[in-house]
Amino acid sequence: MSALEAERVRLMAEAQRQGASWEAIGAAIGTTKQSAWETYHVEVRRIHEAAADYVGTAEEALLDSAAVSLSSSRARRRRR
Repeated sequence: MSALEAERVRLMAEAQRQGASWEAIGAAIGTTKQSAWETYHVEVRRIHEAAADYVGTAEEALLDSAAVSLSSSRARRRRR
């Protein structure tokens, strides 16, 4: 996939994230919703899944960090 095509797919994924339908995406690129979906839905789904995985990983890291911080804070209080 070329850089231009990758950017096009990224923009479609962002448009969908913001609520755009395949009909609106198809109209924006000068095709039908069916043609847009058939051509791009797999790549757009991959972007959405990768974003969900990233958010899940980031949330886990944040929760782990908060748990360590809380444990450290409690340990300091007990030592006082």
